[in-house]
Amino acid sequence: MKKIMLVLSNISFSTASVSSAITKAEKEGYEIIITFVLDEEIPESVSSLLMYIGFLGPKPTNDLRITILEEYKKRAYSELERVEKLVKEKKIPMKKILREGRFVDEVIKVQEEENVDFVITSRPQSPLFSQILSSYNVEELKKNLGKKLIIIDE
Repeated sequence: MKKIMLVLSNISFSTASVSSAITKAEKEGYEIIITFVLDEEIPESVSSLLMYIGFLGPKPTNDLRITILEEYKKRAYSELERVEKLVKEKKIPMKKILREGRFVDEVIKVQEEENVDFVITSRPQSPLFSQILSSYNVEELKKNLGKKLIIIDE
């Protein structure tokens, strides 16, 4: 069966990308691989920045990093369940995957492991995220995935 991968993260979550993936899967007969990437760089970047500017010391910084990661995981599970419900309503075959790591690396790994035909993601709404978080790099994804990558701008 043909497969399309919908990539979600706290940075790249958009209703337009979800709708696009569901529509394409429904019209063209794809299984949807819903992949949420918990980018390890986000909690690390936020807590490191606060420590660097002297706002927090090492202990509170580590506690903050852990708290951000826990909240990030809760949101990931919630979003995966929400999208799963939408996909099931359309009776589209699907699989959910939750990964932790560098965004681009994890997207490429899942694409290869699942033998996905197309990857749909969205561009961060704020270019500031892309500047701060080097691991979320749409251009790097384009270079690696080429025509398999569909980027939804919201």
